[in-house]
Amino acid sequence: MAGEALSPPDKSSGLPAKTVKIVQIFEAKTHLSRLVAELEAGSEKEIVIARHGHPIAKLVGLDEMPPSRRIGVAKGLFYIPDNIDEENEAIAASFHGLPQP
Repeated sequence: MAGEALSPPDKSSGLPAKTVKIVQIFEAKTHLSRLVAELEAGSEKEIVIARHGHPIAKLVGLDEMPPSRRIGVAKGLFYIPDNIDEENEAIAASFHGLPQP
């Protein structure tokens, strides 16, 4: 059985209390997909999960995740010479125990 409660006012900003949806743990397990959909849709900002009427957890949506930076992460940190590939054959030969070209 879902309920709603007012959270305490935010003392730092002076904002009024907001309504928080409270669901019992059995309902949260049974309807997790629906609860997540409510967070995604923005109809709920947070959902408190309770056991026997006592809050035990909070389900909140994530803000947009920033893309991870992988390509170009070391750009400008080192110099690559124009002739970097000149010795590829000699290096490959040394790995295979072949005579150097």
